[in-house]
Amino acid sequence: MTRFVAGHVVPCSSSISSSRGQGGPCNSWTLSRLVLGMAVIAWVAPPVVRAAPVVYQVDAATSALSLTVQVDLGVVVVPMLAQAPGSLVDSIGGTLAADLNGTTLTFSGGSALDFVPHPSSPFLPSASQTGSGAIEDNFAGQGNAFLIHTIQFAMRDAVIDAVGGSAQFGGPVSSLIFDFTAGTVDFFQSIAAPYYGTFPLTNDDPLSNLSPGVLTRSVVGNMENITVPIFVQGALSIIAPGDSPFTLTGQLHASRSLSTTHHWLSPAANSNWLHAANWTPAAVPAADWQAVLHNTAVPSGQTAQVTGNSTVTSVELRGTAGAMQLGLATGSVLTATSGVQVLGGGVLSGVGTVVGHVTNQGILRPGVDAVPMAGTVPEPSCVSLLLFAIPFTTHAIRRRLVAVHGVVYGRQVV
Repeated sequence: MTRFVAGHVVPCSSSISSSRGQGGPCNSWTLSRLVLGMAVIAWVAPPVVRAAPVVYQVDAATSALSLTVQVDLGVVVVPMLAQAPGSLVDSIGGTLAADLNGTTLTFSGGSALDFVPHPSSPFLPSASQTGSGAIEDNFAGQGNAFLIHTIQFAMRDAVIDAVGGSAQFGGPVSSLIFDFTAGTVDFFQSIAAPYYGTFPLTNDDPLSNLSPGVLTRSVVGNMENITVPIFVQGALSIIAPGDSPFTLTGQLHASRSLSTTHHWLSPAANSNWLHAANWTPAAVPAADWQAVLHNTAVPSGQTAQVTGNSTVTSVELRGTAGAMQLGLATGSVLTATSGVQVLGGGVLSGVGTVVGHVTNQGILRPGVDAVPMAGTVPEPSCVSLLLFAIPFTTHAIRRRLVAVHGVVYGRQVV
């Protein structure tokens, strides 16, 4: 196994000075300074990993919340009991949207946690009796005040959003904030005189999650699964605004596919990575992509140009008819959370930044300035690494610089 340093062959067992102190054979290191003749390699800060939007599908078959309600009449508090079997427990589905940064999910709206129609419905009072126009029954309760007066309520068309807070996988969920974005509470009471009414759930205050539980995560095959414990308290309006303290407890089970495969479609010699029409299925590269670029038809070679910031799950470069090159424009950041594979005929080049592990069986070709690479290149032999090329002339000094953060193995960098 060998390293190329400034065109010289250096055995893998040789040391290279690094920001960690002593170098070593293919260990984890960040180049800090290396002087050979007139050449200097400067330390380059690791690139910043950017948050990526993710959407989980909530499984209504395994997700449910239980509702506990009391109506406070001032002189007496009336607990609401189930109006029908299980009418104070309902399943919940929909979507849970967040920004994923490393192992942390941040919530800022965009979720639609939708309670399902209850199997024991219809409930009382009916939407036609209250005039609410609601459609789906979710929860229902009833109680007696002063032994002879009846109170009934039915919560309908309820939808909740996750509007704030963040949680790390394996960490507490107590900072999460939820809010009703749709729904009504229809009620009937006979305390003074028989009366029907309705209140919108959207008038209620946001709900802070008080659950002592943690956000759990597992991966089975290509599916990522999370569980979010829920324990929120608030006040519903059943007879008067805010007269009915309540709790919702339970958990959300949600999942998402970690990747979908998209293939490079463009027949042109040079095309833009960020243009949807260059891919099949057609779309702009996204965090759940497995991006496969395989040149099977252009002997003179193809280049996909990354002209801005982009996050995908993985990238595979391969060329059989000719080279398949992925070019990084100045200032661009390509994040591949599961890494980049540069296979035979593949070329990773340019002056942008790669965030992620790089497996190299092709060519890594820095531009005039640098291609910073953060991560691990897990090949069995060390990379042939041309750190810089200096033509010794009296007119100019030309440098090629690779800033590497992590373990470097592979085939060649030229």
